[in-house]
Amino acid sequence: MEEKTLETLAGEIASSGTVCRLKGTYRLDLAAAKTVVCGEERFGCLLALSRPGLVVDGREAVLYAEADAPLSEDVSLIFLTPQAKFASLLHLDIRFTYKQEPRSFAVRAVDCRAYGVSFEDCRVSMNAESRVNLIGLMLKACRDTPLETNADCCRLSRSRIDVRCFAEDDTRPSAVYGVVNRWANSFAAEDNFIFAATRGRGAEHRAVGVFNAGRFARIVNNNIKANGQHPAGKRMDQPHVVGVHNEGEYLVMNANQCVGEWGGACIGLLNTGSFAAVSGNKILSTHTINGKTIVNSGNWSVINGNAVLSTGRNYRLIVNDSSDTVISNNNLRGTLFYAEHRSGCGIRMEHCCGCILSGNRIGGVKDCGVFSLNSTFESYGNYAESPEFPSFVPTKQTVLSQPRWRRRSSAPQKTDFGSRKKRRKNRRFSFG
Repeated sequence: MEEKTLETLAGEIASSGTVCRLKGTYRLDLAAAKTVVCGEERFGCLLALSRPGLVVDGREAVLYAEADAPLSEDVSLIFLTPQAKFASLLHLDIRFTYKQEPRSFAVRAVDCRAYGVSFEDCRVSMNAESRVNLIGLMLKACRDTPLETNADCCRLSRSRIDVRCFAEDDTRPSAVYGVVNRWANSFAAEDNFIFAATRGRGAEHRAVGVFNAGRFARIVNNNIKANGQHPAGKRMDQPHVVGVHNEGEYLVMNANQCVGEWGGACIGLLNTGSFAAVSGNKILSTHTINGKTIVNSGNWSVINGNAVLSTGRNYRLIVNDSSDTVISNNNLRGTLFYAEHRSGCGIRMEHCCGCILSGNRIGGVKDCGVFSLNSTFESYGNYAESPEFPSFVPTKQTVLSQPRWRRRSSAPQKTDFGSRKKRRKNRRFSFG
C-alpha cells in the first residue's frame, strides 16, 4: 500500500465535509512541523484541526511519525485549536518513534485546547530509545472558569495509550505521561488502558499514568499502569512512578485498576485535591523498595471500599496527612512473602484531625495496623492481622468505647485484668 504524506492528510481533512474518513498509511515527518503560538506557548505542530464539529474516522488508517533529526522545540503531532469545539477523533491509530539524540523537549501525540472534544476507540503508541519527554494525550485549559473554557468537558473512552521511554545511561531529567490534564474541568476517562513506562536513575526520571489538575474529573473503569522497568524492586536509584496523580478538586474515581510498579519509589494513587471520592478500585504498588499505595493530602476526601495492596519491601498502604477525611471499608494487605518484608504499616496518619477510620481490614502488616503521628481522629471497627500476631485489633484513637455487639478476636487474651470487679469494668473498654 502506498504511503501518504502529511500534505495529503491535511488536504483530505480540509476538503472533506463534517465527517472525514481516512484510509491508508500516512507517514508524518517531524521536520515538516510548523511553529504555532497559542497564548504564551510556542511549539511545533504537524496537523492542526480547527473546524467545529469535525469528525475524523481513522478506522482504516495508520498514522506513523518518526523524528529524522533531534528535536529543537516541543512538538504536537495532532493539535486541536480552541476553534475545534465538539470535534471527535474516532478509531485513530497513531504510532511515534524517536531514535535521535537526547533532548529536554516534549512530544505530544494529541494536544487538545478545544471544548467538548471526544476521543473514542483510539490507539496511541509512543516509543523513544533516547531521553525525551513523552505525553500521549494532553488537555490544557485556562486558569479562569468562564463558560466553555478551552478543553473543558472532553471525553476519552475505549482507547489504548502506550507510552515508553527506554533510554540507557542518560542522567538528564525526563518524564513520561499517558494522559495529562492541566486545568480542564469535567474531564472523563472511561474504559481505557493507559500505560506509561521509563528507565532511569532516581526521582528525576518518572512515569505517570494519568495526571489531572482539573476540577470535576471522572476516572471510571480504567486499567492504568506506571512502570519503572526495575522488576527486582530492591534499589532506590530507579525511576519514580505514579499510577494516578490528582491535584484537582472533586475527583470521582471508581472501578479502576491503578498500579505503580517496578520503580525505586512507587505510588498507586497520589491525591492532593480536596473533596475526592475514591471507591471500588484496586490500587497497587508493587516490586519496589519504597511503596506507598495511596497517598492522600486532599481535605474532605472519601476513600471507601477499595482493595489496597502492595508487594513492596517497605510499604505504607495508606498515608494520610489531610483533615476531615473518611477512610472506611477498605481491604488493605501486604502480599509479599513475609520474610522479605523490612517494614510495613497499614494506615499511617500524619498531622491530621477530624478524620474517621472505620471498618478497614488490614492484613500481612510487618509493624502495625494503624500508626498515628501528631494526629487526632476517630477509629472504630478496624481489624488487623499479621503472621507474627495472628489476630489483633489496633488501638483506637479518640473513641473511648465500642458497641457491645462487636465480635471479639479469637486470639487468646494475654492480659491479666485482676479481680472480677476489675474485669467487669475493663470489659466495657476491651479492644480485642
